[in-house]
Amino acid sequence: MRLLILLMALLRGVSLARTTSCKADAMIYDSRPLSTKATNNIPPLTSSLNVLDQPLEYFGGTPIRSGFFRDGFCRTSAQDHGSHSVAGIVSSQFLEFSASRGNDLRTIGLEDGCRWCLCAGRWMEAYQTHAAGLIPKEAVPRVDLRATENSALRQIDLSILKQFSISVDTEVGAAVGSSEL
Repeated sequence: MRLLILLMALLRGVSLARTTSCKADAMIYDSRPLSTKATNNIPPLTSSLNVLDQPLEYFGGTPIRSGFFRDGFCRTSAQDHGSHSVAGIVSSQFLEFSASRGNDLRTIGLEDGCRWCLCAGRWMEAYQTHAAGLIPKEAVPRVDLRATENSALRQIDLSILKQFSISVDTEVGAAVGSSEL
């Protein structure tokens, strides 16, 4: 259903934008033609694939659009030295962990449950710290594999990402914890 809505919107020259309040997702239409949206002179999204080798999906982000390009896609380029490619749903434990490493994402308004394009290295650092028994599993953000760019696989094995993956209810767009968790 979501794919059909997106396809219809694109055919009409309208993009589908997602905004969230961190607690609930809601779909809204951005009626500006695609050609007027800022892309920062980056190649079209059709060249971006997710970790499942499918077209990269829109992820959004709150309280502002996430991603290196602030367009809601977790895609990277050579200018993105942090590789903001992991579509993560942050927890309060992760926000505390990130702050302890010098990047306090709470200062931009992120809170438990927010969707944010995370640096692959920071996500992997959280995972390794959890694997060492130093932080709980909840401190490693859950991941939307469909919105995580395949460049993340340079630093994180797909089998590890799958351990923290979410499933998404396509009818309402709400994130639901994976049965693998």
